[in-house]
Amino acid sequence: MLEAREIGNRIKEVREGLGMTQKQFADMIGFTSATVSAYENNKKTPVLDFLITVAEKCDVSLDWLCGIVHDEKPAEMKIYSDLFQKLIDISEKVNCDIEFYTINESEKSYHNSVSLKFWNVVVIEFAEAWKKAKILLKDGMIDKNMYDDLMQGIIKRFDGTIPEQPILDDNPTFL
Repeated sequence: MLEAREIGNRIKEVREGLGMTQKQFADMIGFTSATVSAYENNKKTPVLDFLITVAEKCDVSLDWLCGIVHDEKPAEMKIYSDLFQKLIDISEKVNCDIEFYTINESEKSYHNSVSLKFWNVVVIEFAEAWKKAKILLKDGMIDKNMYDDLMQGIIKRFDGTIPEQPILDDNPTFL
């Protein structure tokens, strides 16, 4: 969970993302501009009613406002196009390529697998840690709950902002 001052920063991020002044934002959510200012400037800790109202009216996740999750609007991937859009989004944020592996069988060629190749050293470091955790789970060294806890710890290590320019590695890793 974020500290109270970070919650204020997220409230401000939502308001500024909507292109609103504190007064406009306060009017929209039904609170005073003094309340919005106090929360954004970390003079007061936001009350739950305020946070719920912001989440509902601004279409953001309450979990995100409170720092429980990192995605403002976590994408539900229920259909393939959701998954594919997420892959495109990732490819635009970090440097990666797509590789196909083809099998030839009696005059027919078809792709039977695909992999993503990353040149971002931070992504590679995460992938190495993730692979180790998956091996521990597969080999029965840890159970699913331990794996989930381990992965949350690994993910938390990578809370840094993704730079505009990708961090490149001369030796790409395949995932």
